[in-house]
Amino acid sequence: MKLRFDALAQAAESYFSKRGGTLLKRTALQKQVDGYLLALYPLARLQLQSLYRYFLFVGIGLGLLGLWILLTWTVAKQAGRTILSDLTGLMTLESSRSTYKFKTTELNSVALKLRQHSGSSMTAAKQDPVTQLLNYDGLKQTYEQRLGNVRSSHVYLCVFSVDGYTKLVNHYPASVIDPILLKIASIMKLHKQQNDLLARIDDEHFVAVFIRPSKERAYEDCDHIRQMVADNRFKLPHSTIPVTLSGGFATKSSSQSFDDTIKNAMEYLRAAQQKGGNYIAEIKDNTKIL
Repeated sequence: MKLRFDALAQAAESYFSKRGGTLLKRTALQKQVDGYLLALYPLARLQLQSLYRYFLFVGIGLGLLGLWILLTWTVAKQAGRTILSDLTGLMTLESSRSTYKFKTTELNSVALKLRQHSGSSMTAAKQDPVTQLLNYDGLKQTYEQRLGNVRSSHVYLCVFSVDGYTKLVNHYPASVIDPILLKIASIMKLHKQQNDLLARIDDEHFVAVFIRPSKERAYEDCDHIRQMVADNRFKLPHSTIPVTLSGGFATKSSSQSFDDTIKNAMEYLRAAQQKGGNYIAEIKDNTKIL
């Protein structure tokens, strides 16, 4: 059987060799293809491994991205609840809760600005808009807060009035009057010590509350203010204008309220004005002018 097959193969080979060696060419081509396949097999295998790793890395990346999105959503949801809670608390914030601490840093900043704005508004309500000194309400409140425990025998008060203020207002605009008021306020500030209080309680009246060891020292400071204002010549566009002050000096006694002391000083002030102004008057027994 084998011999018969070998004879058949030899006959076939002889047949094809006679017709240009087709079998030989086919065999050589097949061998060449096999060589290429053998050469490409490691490369194909490497490509399959790289593709597997690529898909593995992509899968891991997508998984991590999904986990990050889930965590971010959870944190953002919790932060949103915190901010909403803080906003609700901010809307209902009362002055008595000024020390309340919010969980959100930004809300703490907003609350601080609101408190500062509220505080600045309250401060503005207690100040004279021209001189930035205290007004009457601010003076009274500040006195009760800071000087309520000071010995009454050391508290002295002087109410100043700009002489002829009505005439000044009738003849000159605010652009002239306001610098005069500011100058008077600056002269008063030169005599202010740590616990003293200065105020402008209405258009023409200023108040100085002095804490001094004796009445003489307090009176000297008040009279020095009067002298400095009188010595000053307030400039106008083409001239100068003299301005003087009158004052009513009073001692704050333990039996008197702050309002009563102001009333006494105003009474003494009227007595000084009746003498022609440019005086600091203190009336003992409602008769003597010093």
